[in-house]
Amino acid sequence: MNYPEKIKEADVISINLGSNDVFSASMTALTDALSDTGSDPTLDAIKAYLESTGNIGAAFGKLVDFYAAAGKITEFVANIISTMTKSYNQFAENYKAIIKEIYELNPHITIVNVGVFNPMRCFRISSEYPIDISGIMQPTVNQMNMLLKSSQAHRCSLMSTCAECHSRVNLYNQFIISRI
Repeated sequence: MNYPEKIKEADVISINLGSNDVFSASMTALTDALSDTGSDPTLDAIKAYLESTGNIGAAFGKLVDFYAAAGKITEFVANIISTMTKSYNQFAENYKAIIKEIYELNPHITIVNVGVFNPMRCFRISSEYPIDISGIMQPTVNQMNMLLKSSQAHRCSLMSTCAECHSRVNLYNQFIISRI
């Protein structure tokens, strides 16, 4: 399929970007950060599971078990925060480039952004370690959704009119849809 040509012809495009980039990349970085030797059979199995299934939640659970068994929960939490920040920064750079390219191909297109939800909502490490992973990840989820919403302002700066770019719908309190 010739995506640039389809974008040029389209009136509306919906995009759902970032979740896999941020959360999968964070998972991979967490497994890499834990392995001092560069290779550990358990970590390699978790990485392979994530790559083959894309099931971030289950892979995350396996990773939590690994960190807990190693007695490295504090290191785990610090690594989550660090990797989420790095992953978000890469997402933001990629997202802005994608939006810019779409508008260069078709300056009159309507883009519908589907917001990001927290895949670890209500997730606690364990009863032994009652750390709220959802709360640790939520600031990154909020940043991602704010960037998606801010695209509305980006559109206004690209186009001379912004009469159509001010509608937002909250759906299930998890997804933010922003028409830009």
